[in-house]
Amino acid sequence: MAKQTITEIAADGEATEDDVLRRQVVRELLYKQAGNLSVGTQIVDTTSFDVLDVKFEYPGEMSAEYPVAQDTTVDRQKITWNEFDMSLQQGEGRYFIADSAKLRGMGDLQQRFTQQRQGEALARRKDENILSALLNGSPSANDDTASAGDEWDQANVDMVDELHGMWTDILTNAPINNANVGNFSVVLPIEIWAEINQVELINNVQQQIRDYLGTTFGFSIYPTKLGLHDDDQVDLQDEAIMLIPGDETAIHGMLSDGAAASAGVPLVEEERIAGRGDEYIVSQWFNTAIVEHEGAGTGESPRIATRKNVNSNRS
Repeated sequence: MAKQTITEIAADGEATEDDVLRRQVVRELLYKQAGNLSVGTQIVDTTSFDVLDVKFEYPGEMSAEYPVAQDTTVDRQKITWNEFDMSLQQGEGRYFIADSAKLRGMGDLQQRFTQQRQGEALARRKDENILSALLNGSPSANDDTASAGDEWDQANVDMVDELHGMWTDILTNAPINNANVGNFSVVLPIEIWAEINQVELINNVQQQIRDYLGTTFGFSIYPTKLGLHDDDQVDLQDEAIMLIPGDETAIHGMLSDGAAASAGVPLVEEERIAGRGDEYIVSQWFNTAIVEHEGAGTGESPRIATRKNVNSNRS
């Protein structure tokens, strides 16, 4: 049986309204699962677009004058413009629900477990896309590499001081406002994240380092396991990333369901494998790009800082 879109199936009478609804539920559940598991989507908001090629210009730097005489106007030429250019690419996952599971009354259970694993796989691809963009988007002024023996899991290293240094780099080099000062996100390798959850005596109080950093500096700290799974295409187990979250730092774009439907492009397809079961193919078009700022290079933002060689256990 050839693959059919939801519209085609509904039109030729081979599927009921329940079949169409099931495909929509498959897509929504899988997208939601991937979003919940992805660290990247927690620190870079998802923006929905109706086109694959996103391109616009935004003011990089502007000026204001004061006082302005009543018979003069402000010079508009002082505005500088940056170009944002991003193309959404296709991510795809497919999974199989066996007839044997259905015959044993385990079809729903297999569907749930399979969707969980597929959601995890899609989340890894999204994390690789988002976190790689952030890692590469840090300007040289905000980058540093720990020397051998000074990795963050060494007894002689003060992780609070190291993170404070990243924070200072961003505060010094990035355009920032008061709302940003208490709102920073930090992504750490899972082993370093475990270290930062230890209880220590800080300011004469026994407390977790993570709690202290959150209360004192407004850091929200997230672990990443990218690099530990055999399927991972990006290794972040020796990198630390700090950023000011929000769409002024980076944009994670995703093609809207409505745009795909209008173009007749299915985001979920189902195929009957004769004598075996049902195969589902779920697609999502997405990409991430840095919002450039003055004083940084192409594809860079001073609202991001990185540190390398932070994990001595990583070969």
